[in-house]
Amino acid sequence: MNDEGVIVGDYIFQSSAQNPPVNYGFLLRDEKYTAIFIAGSDQGGLGTQVNGISNFNAVVGVFSDATGYFHGLLWTNGTAYELDYPSAVYNEAHTINDLGVITGSYSTDPTGTLIHGYVAYPRGW
Repeated sequence: MNDEGVIVGDYIFQSSAQNPPVNYGFLLRDEKYTAIFIAGSDQGGLGTQVNGISNFNAVVGVFSDATGYFHGLLWTNGTAYELDYPSAVYNEAHTINDLGVITGSYSTDPTGTLIHGYVAYPRGW
């Protein structure tokens, strides 16, 4: 939740017993829900997970692609951007502050056992 009371999160939906559960992100402002979902992310197993929001309503999280790789997510004003560490097979954005600084994690190891943290600064710093 940011200082304006805007809430972000995600919920899990399973369309049938044969299909895996999938995450769907959302933003809740003034009792109105806005869906945050990357098209095709349900094919990779995770879906779209939302982890944090700034006071400027920039949202961060993670989504899966059709091959099952996880990508960091920056979503702002209805537009999604992929945030990936070079050569990483797993990426996730955890938090974003009002300066646009993002924290997250990544792995370049295909087994996903070696996880590293990162801090990403906006260009021009």
